[in-house]
Amino acid sequence: MSGGSFSPNTICQHDHRARQRAPRHPLRVVTSDQKVWVPRKAGFVYPDVTALCGRAEPYPGAPDVLTNPLLIIEVLSEGPSLHFRGEKFEGYRSIPSLRHYLMLSSRHPLVEHYARDDDDAWLLRTYGARTQ
Repeated sequence: MSGGSFSPNTICQHDHRARQRAPRHPLRVVTSDQKVWVPRKAGFVYPDVTALCGRAEPYPGAPDVLTNPLLIIEVLSEGPSLHFRGEKFEGYRSIPSLRHYLMLSSRHPLVEHYARDDDDAWLLRTYGARTQ
């Protein structure tokens, strides 16, 4: 989210720097300034981190809007995260190229990783511990 708080921005910056240190990695990573097309909402969003493999495919007539992300990362701030698991994730699932969606908690050592399998089903894996 553009204009986010310090913790989410720090997490995004560390992820971006890690990708820069792996020059042979096929991913191209962009930060929250990149617009991504979401077919379900017929509009665009600004994920915290977006990655793609290969050539960027822009939305027709809008060269600044990406249509083919492979990975989207959202850093959850202190507010409720239901939006990221509900409506926002529902929209992200409508992006044909998207294979991975990560939600990183800025409050707990927790990563939620949704991966799309070959049958178009999404599998959730969590890493870290959720505290109550």
